[in-house]
Amino acid sequence: MTVVHFYSIFLKERYSEIIKRWTNSPRDPVDIFASDLIMFPIYLRNLQHWCLVVADLRNRTMKYYDSLPRTPPNDNGCLNNLMFYLCYEHQERKNSPLDLNSWSWDWHVTEDVPMQNNKYDCGVFTCQYAEYLSRDAPFTFSQTDMEYYRKSMINEIVTQKLRTH
Repeated sequence: MTVVHFYSIFLKERYSEIIKRWTNSPRDPVDIFASDLIMFPIYLRNLQHWCLVVADLRNRTMKYYDSLPRTPPNDNGCLNNLMFYLCYEHQERKNSPLDLNSWSWDWHVTEDVPMQNNKYDCGVFTCQYAEYLSRDAPFTFSQTDMEYYRKSMINEIVTQKLRTH
């Protein structure tokens, strides 16, 4: 499965020239719509919190994953910008509009995800959501696993080798 990761700079800038270059490199153009999943790690600055939005192109769904038991941000600016980005990118790459009516927008806290019980593990949870989803694996981790995953992630960065499953 191919997974494309994007960072949230475009949430402020909409579809700027910077963002356009991410997928339109003359040397290495990227067709995000050839992917199965597009993952958007989101940093909610006002809450100092990480969460994840995943566009599943196979099932035409957009889901919000959050490790804190609460509702997503009240303003739909984030979702609107993600939809805008996908529509604009589809028009640019496929020369046709993206049919949003065929998509399911699951913009609520997904209740069947592992939750954190502290104020500092949101980034590790977000990374684990992405890692498990990229393998189409069920979530089998919990708060008690975060120390292991944090150390494992540090090891992967230092050794520049991903762990295998």
